[in-house]
Amino acid sequence: MIDAAQQWAQSCLVADGSVFTATQIWTPANLAEVRRAFIDRPDESGEDFMAKLRGQMSDATNGGRRLMAEMLWVSFLFQSNVLPETKRGAIREVWESGGEQLPDHPMRSTRVLAGIGSAGQGYDAYRWKELAYLVNFAEALKSRPDAQRREVLVDYDAFTDFIASVPVDGHRQLRHMLRYFSFPDRVEPMASNRARRAALAAFRNLSPKELKNWDNRQLDDALLALRRELEAAKPGSNLSFYESPLREKWLGASADIGSEGSSSMVAEDPSPATPDPSSDAAKCDRQIWCWRKKARPDSTPPASSWGTTGFTHKQAATRLVRASSAPVRTKPIPRRGIVTW
Repeated sequence: MIDAAQQWAQSCLVADGSVFTATQIWTPANLAEVRRAFIDRPDESGEDFMAKLRGQMSDATNGGRRLMAEMLWVSFLFQSNVLPETKRGAIREVWESGGEQLPDHPMRSTRVLAGIGSAGQGYDAYRWKELAYLVNFAEALKSRPDAQRREVLVDYDAFTDFIASVPVDGHRQLRHMLRYFSFPDRVEPMASNRARRAALAAFRNLSPKELKNWDNRQLDDALLALRRELEAAKPGSNLSFYESPLREKWLGASADIGSEGSSSMVAEDPSPATPDPSSDAAKCDRQIWCWRKKARPDSTPPASSWGTTGFTHKQAATRLVRASSAPVRTKPIPRRGIVTW
């Protein structure tokens, strides 16, 4: 996966190439087309992400559609809480919406698309912001001469200075993913600074207040020093902050930093707001929660459970109708492969 990401960076960010073909797709013209169709025309309806994307890209050129498909591929690379099959389906749908079949390619293999960490619910809910950031990042990089582009992608200090200049809406997790792809020996595979602060707070006994204003470079430096100390204490070991024995030391501390992440990654954007209790989505959340907890159907789930059933509002309405005449189930509903966009 790291090799795939670095190959993309050289072929598509330094040059104007493509992830899946031998044509030029990551061109300034196609980036401008995606900006016009996607960023400049936000869809604030209640549809899910893919339905909105279909509408926004409906009159885009084939070059713009193919670029958006490859941008989705980039946004999926790090993420492990979406199945490779689901990722391939979304990429194929956008690519082929212009009438051109997507060729088979090793860059869409399960090995490449398996991911390395769950970016949390916030990443799915705000994927459109991550893609908008990717457009900003690519346009800013391509405004520089080729030699400077290469330097940014191989020199940590140059990359850190460059990325600080790219316009960003909120706390985009893709910033950290791109930094990790470029410097996997220098940067921890953590998709948020909240996760970095949580780890440092636990291992270094630092307070959240002390860490609050640390920038990316300070956090990276501190985590690199911490890793070297931990590895020196266990020579020859392959340590991960998301596996034992390190995981238990810090992951619970993430709640004190104000995160809403999953068990393997901490999200930086908040999850979608608690729905109206009378809405179909809320009713479905309540019913599924009761099924899972073997609770009475009139029980009230805790506030923390809202929005965690893995269904979009449209799916919630469908399931509610199906469930309205069915007895309360006691067997949990599997969530594998269900994604909220």
